Amino acid sequence: MLKYLSIGLSLLAPLAHAASLEVAKDMVDAGAPRLALSYLESNVPADSDRAKWGRLEIGLLAKFGENEKILQVAGQFPFSSEIAGIAANSAFALDRPQIAGDWIAKLIWEGRLSKEEMRQARLDAIRSLLLEQDSANAYYAMLRFSQDYRPLKKDEADLFVSGLLDANRAKDAIAWFGPLDDRDPVKVRAELETGLMSPEEVIAQSGSNPSLLLEAADKKGDASTAIGASESLVESGKMGSAMLMKRYTDSAISFSNRYSLLQGGDYSSWFEALSTIPDPHARRSLLAWIYVHASDEKSRQLAASGLISELSDFPKTAVALFSGASNLTADARHALGAMAYKAGEYGKCASFWDGVALQGSEPLDLARCWIESGKREKAKEVLASAKPPMPGDRLVSLAKRMSVKSPDLLESLMPLADADAKRKILMLMADNSADPEIAASRYFEASILIPEKSADALALYARLSCAMNLQKAGLDEDAQAQLKWILGNARDATFLKAIGLQ
Repeated sequence: MLKYLSIGLSLLAPLAHAASLEVAKDMVDAGAPRLALSYLESNVPADSDRAKWGRLEIGLLAKFGENEKILQVAGQFPFSSEIAGIAANSAFALDRPQIAGDWIAKLIWEGRLSKEEMRQARLDAIRSLLLEQDSANAYYAMLRFSQDYRPLKKDEADLFVSGLLDANRAKDAIAWFGPLDDRDPVKVRAELETGLMSPEEVIAQSGSNPSLLLEAADKKGDASTAIGASESLVESGKMGSAMLMKRYTDSAISFSNRYSLLQGGDYSSWFEALSTIPDPHARRSLLAWIYVHASDEKSRQLAASGLISELSDFPKTAVALFSGASNLTADARHALGAMAYKAGEYGKCASFWDGVALQGSEPLDLARCWIESGKREKAKEVLASAKPPMPGDRLVSLAKRMSVKSPDLLESLMPLADADAKRKILMLMADNSADPEIAASRYFEASILIPEKSADALALYARLSCAMNLQKAGLDEDAQAQLKWILGNARDATFLKAIGLQ
């Protein structure tokens, strides 16, 4: 739609004789920022309004997260602090620290910044140097910053210390420990790196911080703690599954020696011993080793199934480890699909379940996955092959999502639903109908579907909605008949009063 608007507005520009900044501002004030942006992009002036025009356009681009476009056009307008600041933030968001640094330099030298704005700009300049891995110049900039701004704020010290740690300059970071709390993860990490804290002390106090646990565990040589921390990092999206699988397999030999397991082509003794191994991280490491190294398919499948079961508390981790894996058993694919669905990874759930004989309410979940993935025909196929009855609460949940994403598919749920669920689905179908007569018929059907509930809250609301839609369709007598029925059958005086019938 915006493409055509843009063309239309550019044709109107000559008629206006001059692009009007006020027109764009009025569009924004009227709640049409997208229209304003289209107008701005189509009517760039060549006069003294150009700087103000640029600030408004760049501000709208930032509102919509158009970081790439911001970097493309920011340099086309006269310099302003506002444009430079937005451009720097966009460069950071796109992981282009050198470009961010260039804009920050302009901001510092040309921006006429207040003292606090200058402080922030210099801090951002340090951040850009750290991201460029120019730790030497970043360190000198930190020293100058510390001289000019005292005392240092906690977030500033945090940036300095964490940046220097990432650059393997832990000793240089000690100078900025002061503002940090003793339990601050950045300070704990620095003290671990500099030997001020032992790995055992860090593990004891790190609690739920997996990054710290991993670093301390590696220093200590504690494979179990390191694996547990790595699993948590994969689960939170802070580590790739390939790194975890490597950690599993790298640790497996030491675990096999610890538990006296013979290495070789036959892993039957490993499977037998797994139930007696108390360390879950060791069990998962050994299963991963079998999955990667076993020569026979049966052992690999057993190991995969065992590892999936072991990772029941880490669904995203299991899904990440086995995404794209071939020759998984049907049971393993069922389990992984359920994990992916629970984690909201609908595309991966669909890939695990596609082609597998579905069980229970899985057809509803798979239909949801196809809908979320934009594959409506696949969703229709799944629902057409599903066997009723399906759980009413799951059907209604799917129907609510369908009403947002694919309302035309709601009808396909009706054969799978019991009477209670059908009423609710009919209501959603009516809500999504653009034809008032069709909507009225859906509402009416919902109201009478269960005779013994024909005057409950849902039925009364359905009758009222039916009457309103009949009125929209110009069928006033039919509408009045529904209101008369409500007046004669509703037992809730509050409801009648609320709709003006009492």
